[in-house]
Amino acid sequence: MLSSFFRQISIRGLIHMVIIAKRSCFILMALLIILFSGSCIFSPEKDPTPIIVVGKIESPVSPEKVVNNLKVAFQQLNINFYRDCLNDNYFYENKSTTDTLDIRWSKSEDVQVIENIMNNCTSFVFTSSEYGSIEEWGKDVLNPPNGALIVDEHPSEVWLVKTYLIDMDITTKTYGDFKVHQLMEFKFLQNSQTKLYSIIQWNDLTTQ
Repeated sequence: MLSSFFRQISIRGLIHMVIIAKRSCFILMALLIILFSGSCIFSPEKDPTPIIVVGKIESPVSPEKVVNNLKVAFQQLNINFYRDCLNDNYFYENKSTTDTLDIRWSKSEDVQVIENIMNNCTSFVFTSSEYGSIEEWGKDVLNPPNGALIVDEHPSEVWLVKTYLIDMDITTKTYGDFKVHQLMEFKFLQNSQTKLYSIIQWNDLTTQ
């Protein structure tokens, strides 16, 4: 059914519809397939609904606290908690290796998509295991350490880059339960005044 649907509508057209207006749960689940298609295990989950241990929001004094808050946002289906995890200049990126239909969302676009998905879920359990970590030093930042990775993309900032293996257990209102297994890269930026962290960029690494 989903494959037939995709033959009738372009990916960008689907994304446009989901961002502009709240659509049916069918389209929202199709969007989930787009987010993770070709790069993860996404299959109906037949096991009983897992026991959810809900944490609490913490001050984002470290990247680990931000990830904790992300988990809480998904578990509580709280779009405000999710929004607070993201930097104002945040963007999500999923580059395609098979065509030119890359996905790139600003903070507002990403938040709208996730809100639509949350509205059509009864539970969304997000877990992560850290896979690797590195710092990206902007080319204009003074006194980088020996061997530092110097980049042009954010010349005046230092970003902390962490790779995670992400698992999601998703229960929808209409289409059953799903599991997602995904390799993702979060790039964190520390506010120079508050010293608090947020996610500045979220990349899908599996398809790159």
